[in-house]
Amino acid sequence: MSAQDVADAVAQNSELLTDHSFLAAGVALLIYDYWITISQEVEFIWTSKALGSVIIFFVNRFVMLGLAVSYILNTPAWSSVVSEEVITILLDIFFVASAVMWGVISGLRIYTILRRCWRLSSATALLGIVPAVTNIVLFSSQHLMFQDGIYSMTPTLSTSTQFKVEIATRTCAIISDTSVILTSWLAIYGVVNYSYNKRIKTSLAQSLVRDGTMYFVALLALNIASMVLFVRKVSQCVPLLI
Repeated sequence: MSAQDVADAVAQNSELLTDHSFLAAGVALLIYDYWITISQEVEFIWTSKALGSVIIFFVNRFVMLGLAVSYILNTPAWSSVVSEEVITILLDIFFVASAVMWGVISGLRIYTILRRCWRLSSATALLGIVPAVTNIVLFSSQHLMFQDGIYSMTPTLSTSTQFKVEIATRTCAIISDTSVILTSWLAIYGVVNYSYNKRIKTSLAQSLVRDGTMYFVALLALNIASMVLFVRKVSQCVPLLI
């Protein structure tokens, strides 16, 4: 093994350590959030009669926990290629499922706010699901390789094709998140303004604007940042899903 090969292996291990550290932090935050909100979950969800909302909540909870467990299992180096392939497939499945859930939730939010406007809500949901479709394509075109004690996914698509897929994916996600944010603000602005003029300290509309759109704003910012980093080639490993 040459000195250059050793240096490359060290650099790869360093990148993997950084990636796993960030993933571990995210998993810890998710588990902590679930732990501190379990009492509210029992009170408002487990006893709720809104069956549709309860189903969506628990499906989303299952997908996120599955994604967290997959990340944990993907952290150690497994002794066989078969084990690594199984964990990688499991991670890919929950990755795609989380993208589908986010698209569905985005569409349902617009559907509810605009009083069953199915056209815009369907378009938003479809745009939000695009990352799931592109990830299926990318995952199916990759091959797991083992070299010098390191597992890696080798893409079979050309660099130009990956670039186009990345840009298309991020663009659709950005449009979907933006439509949810703008729809929420425009639809609820009048109610919020009325509450402010009447000096109502807390209202459902204010909560929707403050809390409900915060997640979409955060994801929008992450999608934009990821696209910028990818285009400028600042990061060589930007995941299609966040």
